[in-house]
Parts: sequence; structure tokens; C-alpha cells
Amino acid sequence: MKKILFVEDDRNWQMMYREIFAHKARMFHAFTLRQAEIFFAAVQNIDAIVMDGTLEKRHDALGLVVSMRKAGYRGPLIAASAEEDTCELLIAAGCDKSIDGSKSRLGGMLCETLNL
Repeated sequence: MKKILFVEDDRNWQMMYREIFAHKARMFHAFTLRQAEIFFAAVQNIDAIVMDGTLEKRHDALGLVVSMRKAGYRGPLIAASAEEDTCELLIAAGCDKSIDGSKSRLGGMLCETLNL
């Protein structure tokens, strides 16, 4: 089963992701940068990471994206911010793809990316 790390502080979006991927993937949900760092270090062979750009403060996830890439993560890293400018910054920091400002597109994009 594929492993997906969702870095998202909004519980409503987290619930939506759970509904979409409940039987398709093993999910790890991080609501803070620290939780994301812990999951990233502890979970082996993550197949995809979904990254919101703002958790505790505006654009605070950019450094996390950079550090994940520097640590050698080469899998799909998807920018999932409702703000298009934040998605652009996440792409510049190391994300591969962007949901282009609409989190509702994430389900289809991730299923296609991971062949789910």
C-alpha cells in the first residue's frame, strides 16, 4: 500500500483526504511542521508528500520542502495551498506539482501521480 504524508493544518481538508484515500493508501497526517519532520524522519519509503504552504505562519513550510529535498527525498512533493502565490513559492522551494489554487483537485492529481 502506498504511503502518503499530508502536511496540512486544516482539519476539514485532512478529513477530506482521509475519505478519498482511506482504502487506497496508508496516510500520515501532520498538522504542524514539527509533526511533519517527525513523520518524515520515521516513516520509510514515503511515496508522496502533500504540502500546505502555511501552517503556523505564512509560508513557513518552504524551509521544510527544501530540507526534505536536501535529505534526498525524490518522490512526488505536491504544493497544496489554496493561495496560488504560495504554490509558486513551494514549487520554487522543491515541490514538483501544484494544485493551482484549488485543493479540491488534489484527489485526482494524487491518484494519477501514484496510479491509485
